[in-house]
Amino acid sequence: MNIVYIINQLRRSGPVIVLYDIIRNLDRARFTPIIARLMEDDPDRTMTQAFIAMGVEVIPLQYSFYDLELKTAKVAHSLDQLLASRRVGIIHTHGYHPVLVASHMELKCPKIETLHCVCNENFVDSKGILLGTYMSQRYLNRLGKLQGCVAISDTVKRFYARKIKSIPIRRIYNGIDSKRFHPISAIEKRALRTKLGYSDQETIFVAIGSIGRGKDPLSVIKAFRSVFSDSDSCCNTRLVFLGKGPLLSRCRTLTESNPSIELKGYVTNADFSRIRNFLMGGLIFLVVFWVLSMFINLGQFELIICYIGIFIFLGFTAYDTQKIRAYHQYYAQDQDMAAKASIFSALQLYLDFVNLFLYIIRIVGRRK
Repeated sequence: MNIVYIINQLRRSGPVIVLYDIIRNLDRARFTPIIARLMEDDPDRTMTQAFIAMGVEVIPLQYSFYDLELKTAKVAHSLDQLLASRRVGIIHTHGYHPVLVASHMELKCPKIETLHCVCNENFVDSKGILLGTYMSQRYLNRLGKLQGCVAISDTVKRFYARKIKSIPIRRIYNGIDSKRFHPISAIEKRALRTKLGYSDQETIFVAIGSIGRGKDPLSVIKAFRSVFSDSDSCCNTRLVFLGKGPLLSRCRTLTESNPSIELKGYVTNADFSRIRNFLMGGLIFLVVFWVLSMFINLGQFELIICYIGIFIFLGFTAYDTQKIRAYHQYYAQDQDMAAKASIFSALQLYLDFVNLFLYIIRIVGRRK
């Protein structure tokens, strides 16, 4: 039986590692895995070759976020045609866009989703309240079109069981790879502590994963400070967060005066780097329009172009603001480069605001 796994990208992340472990332990005598990768991989974090090395067929598709969001039915139809001759027995999805696509597919086979998170919290935390709420509602709606779901925890199962009554939901824990994650010897532990700069006498608590509402890091920090408030215990105890998330800045503020608490990670509520190509395309379009308007009378389109210009430069403002934060993080240890990056970034923001202001003036001028 052929099992098709649909996923956005094969980049190193929790859901992809789960998929890797599922396929690694699959009975290949009975099941043949095929992966439909909807988007191009992040080259710095790709795991595509690791799947290919296991003998898995990876179908590399190159849809954009906008294709998957706005042309979902068309993408689903293309995938139906691509898989029509492969005798697919099960379609197994992982994530938001894979669910949207699978729910529109017409292949006659069971379609199931692995529920990795509570969408109402995770989508809002990662994408912001407006886009996150929209995505959450759309995700819940399309889940109801599938034949079943697998939740990775009881918490996740309870949430979706309340929201979706039409399909069965089972809980199956992810588990761990015992060959990679296992207790180490005292000598290995001592060497690792030395490498990381921790002493043998320290007790270390480690919190791993998203620094967001789901894991409530603020309460963890407050509890740690309350329990280990005296100076002696504080010196021999450490709390380390390994991850990133929307509450990272609040956690940093809360732990500024406590060197026993370490935070590793950096995040914004949305990743605007993916819209750079779209913004550059829009900018080229605007330049071409204004050049043509010098030779051709295009006055009837000017108001529409002004609104498009406002939209594009709002996007550039968000993109450049995020880039400033990335520069600040990247050049934190190099003051000279940080200063140069700040000047360059300030100039970019200034140009964004000037162009935004000019388009607003054009609209107000036309109305008068």
